Amino acid sequence: FSFALIAFVMGICLVAGSAYLPLLIVPLIMAALVAVFFVYRTEYYARSVLYFYPTHIYFKRGLFFVEEYYVLCQNVKSLMTLRYPASALGSVQFDVAGQHIIQIGDKPSVAANSFRIRYVEGIEELDEQIDMLLAGKKIEHRVIARARPDIGNTLVVYAFVHAVFFPLAVFLPLTLPIMILSVRMKEYVIDSYRVYGRSGIFYKKQVSVAFSKIDHVNVHEGVLNKLFKNKTITVNTTAGSRPELVVKNIKDHARFAQLLKRN
Repeated sequence: FSFALIAFVMGICLVAGSAYLPLLIVPLIMAALVAVFFVYRTEYYARSVLYFYPTHIYFKRGLFFVEEYYVLCQNVKSLMTLRYPASALGSVQFDVAGQHIIQIGDKPSVAANSFRIRYVEGIEELDEQIDMLLAGKKIEHRVIARARPDIGNTLVVYAFVHAVFFPLAVFLPLTLPIMILSVRMKEYVIDSYRVYGRSGIFYKKQVSVAFSKIDHVNVHEGVLNKLFKNKTITVNTTAGSRPELVVKNIKDHARFAQLLKRN
């Protein structure tokens, strides 16, 4: 989208430049910047490397300023993969135990430890392969339970927002189908060694947590959950201040939570 917008602006400048020559400098500068950005990005991600060792993971990225990460396999809490639209490429993020302080102005904030590698090929199969590498053995993939969120909770929130900000109702023909499809695309799965959640219409996201990393499971029930007879489950790991996975508004919450606690 950004490249299409740049091309559109360059086209306008070229047309205008035919009448006023100094304006021709603008598309030339923009073309040069796009070329530099493309080359930098290509070289940057081409030089990013990820190695798996029996006890740890090594990750390096950077072109002029190089960053290196060394992470013990046992400290990886969860994985998040993101597949780019109409592509086999994507990114994978490793969430690591522990936190670090980020100074924003005068107020420090706490952030979770993680690192991400982008533009990875074969992203759909990578999540399961990494889980097996971290476990150090081949794991049989067998689905035990599936669940999808109830759309009623989201519809009530959606209706409330449009009632308060009523001018947004103009966009209903566009936003309502997208909202419904977004909820329908969500799925939560328990298999033989992990729990994972999938979501996304264009960008396909998956967050997976191995059973060996789960510390505790909480079940939450709000007003809308009582109304629609569903509940939300949060999956928490050790050394983390936030849930790794939130299983939202599912009907079969009792069985799902029981399976997670059992494993």
